[in-house]
Amino acid sequence: MSDPPTEPALAPSGDSAPPGWKRSLRKGALVLLVWCVVFEAGAWVADAIWDFRAPLMERLKTASGSPDPVPETAPDWPAGVIRLRVPDRGEARETPYALGGVVIEGAWPDAKLDPMDADDVAERANGRPRVFVLGGSAALGYPYPFDDSLASQLQQRLPEHAVFNAGQVGWCAGQVLGLAQVLLDRFEPAVFVVLSGNNEFIQWSPATSPEDDPAVQRSLAHSRLLAAALYLGHRGNTGGTRVPQAPLVGYRHAIDHPDESFPLTSWAQTRTAHLDAFGGHLDALVSRAEHAGVRVVMLTVPFNPRLSPSFHRLQPLSARGGPVGEEVRALARRGADELDAGRAEAAVATAREALALDPEPAALHALKAAALEALAELSTGEAAIHRNAAFDAYVESRERTIGNLGTRVGVNVTVRSVAARHREVALIDADAIARERWRTGEPTIEDDCHPTPAFHGVLAARVAAVLSAGTATPTSGTAAPLPPEGGP
Repeated sequence: MSDPPTEPALAPSGDSAPPGWKRSLRKGALVLLVWCVVFEAGAWVADAIWDFRAPLMERLKTASGSPDPVPETAPDWPAGVIRLRVPDRGEARETPYALGGVVIEGAWPDAKLDPMDADDVAERANGRPRVFVLGGSAALGYPYPFDDSLASQLQQRLPEHAVFNAGQVGWCAGQVLGLAQVLLDRFEPAVFVVLSGNNEFIQWSPATSPEDDPAVQRSLAHSRLLAAALYLGHRGNTGGTRVPQAPLVGYRHAIDHPDESFPLTSWAQTRTAHLDAFGGHLDALVSRAEHAGVRVVMLTVPFNPRLSPSFHRLQPLSARGGPVGEEVRALARRGADELDAGRAEAAVATAREALALDPEPAALHALKAAALEALAELSTGEAAIHRNAAFDAYVESRERTIGNLGTRVGVNVTVRSVAARHREVALIDADAIARERWRTGEPTIEDDCHPTPAFHGVLAARVAAVLSAGTATPTSGTAAPLPPEGGP
C-alpha cells in the first residue's frame, strides 16, 4: 500500500518571517513613504524658490465663509518676517489681462511679494525714514507693474525717504492692523500711508456652509506638496470672489440674474456691524502709531461708480414682499427692455416708478443711472444735468450693493470720521479727487477698484506734498459733497 498523503507544513509561528504578500505590502508602503518624503522635501525647496504657499494662504483668507467682520489678525508669516512687494521679474504676459469682458490696458496682475526681516528692511532703508504703504490690493498697486504703484511713485518723489510697499491682496482693516502692529514692534516705521476699505466685505457670506469653508484647504496647505496642487488649482480660477461671467459694468446682468435668497432688509444691520469694525480697526491703528511717534497719512477709498451691482454677488431686485415686490421686479425688467430698445426717457420714468415703491435695490439705481446717461446723449440743453444725476445714481447703486465693494459712501464716511478724531492724521480725500476725475474723463479706475497708474501718480504727489511739508494737512473742509443716501 502507498503511504498516506502528508499534510502541508505549517508556517512557523512567533517571530518568523511573514508570508510573501505581507512582505510585499510592507515594502510597497515603505517605498511610498520614501517617495512622499522625497516629493514633500522637493515641494519645500520649490516653495523656497517660487514662493507659492504664501499667496495661496492669502487667497484662502479672501474666501467667503463668515457673516461676521474680520477681527484683528496677525499675518500668517514666520515671526520677524514681513512680505513686501518687490520689482517685477521680467516675465511676459502672453495674453492681455481682461476682467468682466474689459481689457485692462497695461495691467500686470502678477505682483511679486518677498519675505524680508528687520535686517533686510534696515539695509534697504540705509538710514532714511521708513514709509510703509498699507492696505489691500489698491495700495499694493494691483494689477499694474511695480513701478506704477503708489509706493514706487512716492519713492521717486521722496528719495530722502525709504518707501516700502506693504499692500496685501484682499486684506481687511483687521489684517492691516495686525501687520501694522508687527511693523511697530520690529521694523521702526516713521510713516504709515493707509489706503484701506475695499475689502471689508470680501470674506462676508450670509452663512457658513461646509463646502465653502476654506479651513480644510488651509489645513491641507501645511503640506507643501498639497499646497502646490491647491495653488495650481486656484491659479486656474481667475474669478476670485466675483460672479462667473458677470460683466464689469452695466445694469442688465443684475436684473436678468437676481438673487432673492438673502433678504435686503437684514443688510442694514450687517453693513453697520462691518463699518463699526472697520472704524474700530482704523482707530486702533492710528492710536498705536501715534503712541509710537509714527505719522499717519490716511486716504479715502476711490471707486468705480459704474461697476455692475452683480459683479461680485447677485443682487435682489426688491426688498418688498407680496404684490409690491412683484410689481417692482416687473418694473425693473420693463425699464431694462425700454432702455435696450433706445427709449431712454421711458426707462428713466420706469426706474423712478420702481424706486418710489422700493428705494433699496442697487440694480434699480444702476438702471436709473444708465438710462439718465443715455438720455444725456440724446439731450442738448439738459445733458450736463442728466450726466450729473446719472453719476449720483451710480454712486447710490454702489452704496446699496450687497457684499463685496458695496457701501462705498459708508466706508469713506468712516475714514473721514476716524481722521477727524485724530488731529495729527493727514487726510487725503482720494474719493473726492476720483469723483472729479470721473466727471472730466481722466484715467481713474479701469477695473473694479484699483487706481490706474496715472491716478496713483496723482495720489503719490498728494502724499509727497504732505510728507515734505512735515505737518498734517487739515482733515475737514476738503471732501466733495456726498450724494443723498436715501430715495431715488
